[in-house]
Amino acid sequence: MINPSSPNQLYDLLRPVKTKKIRLGPKADSGYVVAKDYLPKNLFSYGVGLSCDFEADYINLVPNCSVALFDGTVRAPKNFLDAYPNATFYNNNVYTLDHLGLALQTEESVFVAMDIEGSEFTVFKNTETLQLENIISKIQQLCIEVHLENKDYIEIFQLLHLFQQHFYLVHIHGNNHRKQTIWNLPICIELTYINKSCFLQEVVYDNTPCPVEGLDYPCEPFTEDLSLNWWC
Repeated sequence: MINPSSPNQLYDLLRPVKTKKIRLGPKADSGYVVAKDYLPKNLFSYGVGLSCDFEADYINLVPNCSVALFDGTVRAPKNFLDAYPNATFYNNNVYTLDHLGLALQTEESVFVAMDIEGSEFTVFKNTETLQLENIISKIQQLCIEVHLENKDYIEIFQLLHLFQQHFYLVHIHGNNHRKQTIWNLPICIELTYINKSCFLQEVVYDNTPCPVEGLDYPCEPFTEDLSLNWWC
């Protein structure tokens, strides 16, 4: 039974396991900590914003990969597209599962980076559809920023439970743009997942608190980073 009076159930859904990790992108907002051994040849990046540094680092690490960028709030990053001809920019936002499904028509494994300002709840909300199961089965690695503001406990639990069913959480970091918390969690939290179907290591829980030196950096560089350690 879901118990909104306690954050313990949420904590149980947010226990990272060990794997080799590196950081791609800037040492600030829009950088991601990723699992080094799970980088497929297809990258789908939702909510690119003004920086393509993460995508550039990914391409340099995975040569000849295919990259699809999605953002309806910014212009096409011409310099980036000129430098990386295997990248395609789509000037639209992702608000529903249908939008995500249309983008993931490939039959190959994909890496998904997602920062869509709360719409992640809408995209993943229908957990019973075959379409969602098909999409999730293709996502080898998922880096997602989950926005908890204006979400109730059950919504948050259901989304994190869905992820736990299909993925192992391998990294967690709090976005320090806002100090506000909800059920003792950062109002905006960055999560890195690996699909259970392709996880190659023994599952061992990681007891390293966040931020991790050399991997994590504050999203707001002039503000102290958030300390997270409930899994220790």
